[in-house]
Amino acid sequence: MLTGLVIWGSILTFNKIRFISELKTIRLINPFMFVCLLTGFFSLAGIPPLAGFLAKLSIFISALESNIYVISIFVILLSIISTFYYLKLIKILAFEKIANYDLSINIKSISKLNSLIISIAFLSLFVIFFSPISLSLITYYISLICI
Repeated sequence: MLTGLVIWGSILTFNKIRFISELKTIRLINPFMFVCLLTGFFSLAGIPPLAGFLAKLSIFISALESNIYVISIFVILLSIISTFYYLKLIKILAFEKIANYDLSINIKSISKLNSLIISIAFLSLFVIFFSPISLSLITYYISLICI
């Protein structure tokens, strides 16, 4: 959920982005949003110092502990295939040359709340990996407040 929040929050801060090739201009317009976007894609791919790796690992371990070997192998193979797609998208965004810079793509005025949400979600991708118990504690305290 946090990964999706980081990716969509980073993309939706820009006007008139219709194609993936137009996302390359984000690195020139706003480098922090570009880093957030790449970090989100790395998390979706399951690269280790991010929460996406921990989520995939826990799903794989619980599936293997439940003796669902055929489905586990199938899910692991699909995860490997999807990782190649995410890494190809990262390669396109980060390393391909920007042929024509579209000046019509600009930043919408980002409110303080939106930038705070994106920043907290971005930092949470790292914090949850190094301290997964913190997510449990936060959700526990939120549930106590809501009751």
